[in-house]
Amino acid sequence: MDGMVAISGKELYNITAGLYESAAEISASGWQAIYERLSKVVNSGPGTIHFRHKKDDHFDPIADSNEPGFVDRFNSLYWHILPFKKEFAGLKEGGRFLRSEDCPDDRFVGSEIYQDHFEKIGIYEVLHHCLLDNDRFAAGITFTRPHAKGRFTRAEEAFINALLPHMQRASRLHLHLLEFSLTSRLMTEAWNRIEDGVVLVSNRGAVAFQNQAAEALLASKTSIHVNRNGTLVCGSASESAKLQAAIRSVFETSEHSSNFGGRLLINRPEGKQPLSLSITPFKEQDRYARESDRFALIFISDPDRVVASTEDGLRADFGLTKAEARVAKLLADGHPLRELSEMLEITPNTARTHLKRIFSKTDTNRQSSLVKLILSGSASRITEKLSGIISVMSLIWVTT
Repeated sequence: MDGMVAISGKELYNITAGLYESAAEISASGWQAIYERLSKVVNSGPGTIHFRHKKDDHFDPIADSNEPGFVDRFNSLYWHILPFKKEFAGLKEGGRFLRSEDCPDDRFVGSEIYQDHFEKIGIYEVLHHCLLDNDRFAAGITFTRPHAKGRFTRAEEAFINALLPHMQRASRLHLHLLEFSLTSRLMTEAWNRIEDGVVLVSNRGAVAFQNQAAEALLASKTSIHVNRNGTLVCGSASESAKLQAAIRSVFETSEHSSNFGGRLLINRPEGKQPLSLSITPFKEQDRYARESDRFALIFISDPDRVVASTEDGLRADFGLTKAEARVAKLLADGHPLRELSEMLEITPNTARTHLKRIFSKTDTNRQSSLVKLILSGSASRITEKLSGIISVMSLIWVTT
């Protein structure tokens, strides 16, 4: 009964290789397959490979052979009345819990959770190994058996023990991958909260990243876009040449050179204001950084979008009509009433009528007060957007 577990060297190799393959994937499907193979070898009943969030003692399985809904019930009910909760939670990395040794029958079998739940679903013996333990997470693998099957044999435990170092390494790798993936998603969300277009261009000239605002601008292909080679180009050859020269200067910069990108205006058709591009170096500053890790960071600002954003804010804040918001924005930009009436192709009398309504809705009575109110409102909206970005970046620092 306690002899060697019947498993070939090839099968053992496949299980070990599968552990590391599963660790390198975001998906949990690989872990599920590995756990089912392990459970079959040691003749286990339902169980899990899981991460436990220490902040709220929430169990998050990456492999689960329990009946549907069991883990949810465990999180909300079972864990809090588990007779061996203290022993289970107190395990350090590499620690082992065996129910029959660490929580004797007189404490377990008579417990509410065994009488009402575990006995019905065949959980009597519980073998658990802590695979990982840090300030935020504990990872573990749990096997179970009903009373009729008895304890796990020494051979079965020896088989599990032989694989434990690989399970521990694989769980650490998987957690690092999950945390990196989370950081990457949060970074992308932070960039996407910026209303300006953001583009990263590698030193080979290829676009490596673009946020949502940049994607929208580049997709129009009217003034600047990404060509079939993945290179950022403009609508005219001369502007493309200027852009490429500015990008190249980022990578040609040395401690003896002051070239570092700069600013460009890219013309647009149909009377739209030019796009404003700001180009600056961006480089990974760590010991693994190579020349290929250098990028040009490009911010693309659309003046028309900024105007629209301000006008939308005025309409939302003060209930201005579209025409009134346009008049208010032009006043804030320093245009006299007569000049803005010509720009908007309305009569001076109409412009004055709009202004009176704007004064009424904004509770102001002078143009200087109105301009001050508009500019302070624009500043607060910018601060709000920046606060959103900062909050996401702060979350990134907390989670890494």
